Amino acid sequence: MELKGKKINFLGDSITAGVGVPEPDGVLQMEYAFISLVAEKTGAICRNYGKGGTSIVKLTWSERVDFNYRADQMDRDADLVVIFGGTNDFGHCERIGNPTDRTIDTFYGAVYSLFYKVVEMFPNCPVVVITPFHRHGENLFRVPGAPLAEYRRVLLEMAEEFSLPVLDVWAESGIQPQLAQHREQFMPDGLHPNIRGHARLADMIVKFLEEL
Repeated sequence: MELKGKKINFLGDSITAGVGVPEPDGVLQMEYAFISLVAEKTGAICRNYGKGGTSIVKLTWSERVDFNYRADQMDRDADLVVIFGGTNDFGHCERIGNPTDRTIDTFYGAVYSLFYKVVEMFPNCPVVVITPFHRHGENLFRVPGAPLAEYRRVLLEMAEEFSLPVLDVWAESGIQPQLAQHREQFMPDGLHPNIRGHARLADMIVKFLEEL
């Protein structure tokens, strides 16, 4: 796909919002964030719908709005939509659910509802899913939660059901912050990519989208 001039909606969490890049005086230097780098490299118009701390599943105890709610706020003239989430669901969601769920209070149901909604909103453009990165403590979860790998598995399963292309950064980014060397180079806090991590993610996204 030729990306120059294309309008791309990125729906995500704090990584999409740019967290991890330098913050002098508390202001993110967004020129280092992956969305800005994708725009710079391709000439695409990249619109940022990332919000820190948000999850795909609806959390009744949180005031942070879930992906399904925020999907409705996206501009409708997009040429391409990218959905990048799941790591906060690992951190907060208590119910994975099952493949037949259709309500947004389980992860299965919320992912199904989100994919259905976005495909219906944007019937004439590609919708791409990005899996979560590995993260520090990805196997430490609260009962009745599940390891982060399970949330990735659900995203892959639901993307296949909707026939959505997936960029699997979990498996292909070369960033595993449970390894000290990788954490130091790419993800110092074990969750958010730094400048190097955002640059690597941007390169992966550009290559993936151009090959659609």
